[in-house]
Amino acid sequence: MTEVETIINEPSEAEKRIKSLSDKVRTTAEERDALAQQKADAEAKAQEAEKKAAFAESFSDIVAMNPAAKEYRADIQAKVMQGLSAEEAMYAVLGKAGKLNAPKEPEGPVAGGSATTNVQPKVQSPNEMTQDERRKILTDALGFN
Repeated sequence: MTEVETIINEPSEAEKRIKSLSDKVRTTAEERDALAQQKADAEAKAQEAEKKAAFAESFSDIVAMNPAAKEYRADIQAKVMQGLSAEEAMYAVLGKAGKLNAPKEPEGPVAGGSATTNVQPKVQSPNEMTQDERRKILTDALGFN
């Protein structure tokens, strides 16, 4: 090669500078993406830890609602981690396993209707009563039915 060809094939200072800057841009972008990924991973771990703590806190309430939930703690926790509430997860897991207790029926006779059943009679003075009401009270009291 001749000296002219060597000079032509050799990169110029501007080309070297452009290549150097593009390498810096690529490196900076990779670092930024790595930091963003680390931040997202840390946030996901924090959310998972928060869900586990909330589940541990609410599990005693779930067991109080249905004692069979103790046997299925891991399954219920897995459903909670997927995004269900603790109560929803309990119903899903225990319902699938056939261990869901039916609501208890109230014991004893139940009074029907929403009206009060023990209505107190209104006490009226004889002046407020009609003639028929006074006669009925007297005949009932004297036994002339």
